[in-house]
Amino acid sequence: MSRSPYYTLIGSLPALSMRFDEAERVPISRVRLDELLKMLDDQDREVVRRLSDFLAWDRQTLDRTDQDVCRHYNLLMAETSNPFVHRIIELVMNQRTVVAALRRRRLGQGPPPGVGPWLKHIEQHWKQPDFRLASRMPWVTQVAELLTSDTPLAIEQVLLNANWKVASRLAREIDAFSFEAVLLYLLRWEIVYRWVSRDAQVGQERFQELVAQSMGSYATLYED
Repeated sequence: MSRSPYYTLIGSLPALSMRFDEAERVPISRVRLDELLKMLDDQDREVVRRLSDFLAWDRQTLDRTDQDVCRHYNLLMAETSNPFVHRIIELVMNQRTVVAALRRRRLGQGPPPGVGPWLKHIEQHWKQPDFRLASRMPWVTQVAELLTSDTPLAIEQVLLNANWKVASRLAREIDAFSFEAVLLYLLRWEIVYRWVSRDAQVGQERFQELVAQSMGSYATLYED
């Protein structure tokens, strides 16, 4: 695809807030966003579809086993060759793995099954409060502390903020009018969408679901 359509597409996308947690609504509906994405050629649209499906899948409240998560991750990584998409997928999945590890350790379980490059590292540093990951993932310590107070929305904000910061850093590494910029817009849009869609009850249910996913029968300890 030539650069011109990227200029046209990105120029048509409304600006996102400088801070996701200052947004009161998404600047563009999903329907309108999908319409604009039709400017892309078939190959780019397929990459966008896979990334969009993954981001939507990650926020859905569905019953998934550890095997389901691993299978989904491995399939997507194998079917998508775009390295920038791989970076986004790994960002999300690494965060899920670390949070699952924090929850499991709090309940006296061992390291979680999962995917990504940090599993072995977590196992090796299981007794360290931050798994010796704080230098790479500064949010780990804060999430560990918040887990003790059962505040799912606060945890969600910390995790979204961490991904927002990574997205901001990635934005400085790429051409502002490139396919990578389109992919990064999708990630940022998803973060804003999750934030403006937050609800205390929904947040609590999502927290309970993630606990169940990561800790199995031990999740009943969180039930009223």
